[in-house]
Amino acid sequence: MISLVLIAQNFLLKNVNVFTPKGKIDSVDILVENGIIKKIGKNLKSEYKVVDGNYHDVYPSFINTISSVGLVEISAVRATNDLFEIGDFNAFVKSYNAINPSSAHIGVIRSNGILIVNTIPRGSLISGFSSVVKLNGRTQEEMLIKEKSALNIFWNMKKIKK
Repeated sequence: MISLVLIAQNFLLKNVNVFTPKGKIDSVDILVENGIIKKIGKNLKSEYKVVDGNYHDVYPSFINTISSVGLVEISAVRATNDLFEIGDFNAFVKSYNAINPSSAHIGVIRSNGILIVNTIPRGSLISGFSSVVKLNGRTQEEMLIKEKSALNIFWNMKKIKK
């Protein structure tokens, strides 16, 4: 993990795997000047501080791994809230099917640097599958990265203690 102190400085990040919209680039260097990526390539040279990335992965955005984005517009209005399903065992549910690509919340979240989210259904013991989506696209299909990222189980400790 890169220290936040480095972000606004000049440095050369060596030996990282970069994920771009076009795919993965293995074992490259990233030159950062004044907090802005200036160059990505192999065997870059620089007079700036060199940080060994130790072949870690670098992504072009923040990823929210526990999110309800696209599942809820106004929580008090049932018609705009797909976060909860009826019943305790909903292993068949995929949050991807309920995501609203036109959600008003998406623009606000994107403006803060979050471009990928893992949307998690909630409200029952087995709530269903979360889905990984990018926050751009006009349809659910355009947004989809991974339809089933995890099966979500929420233990109710009050019921277990009885």
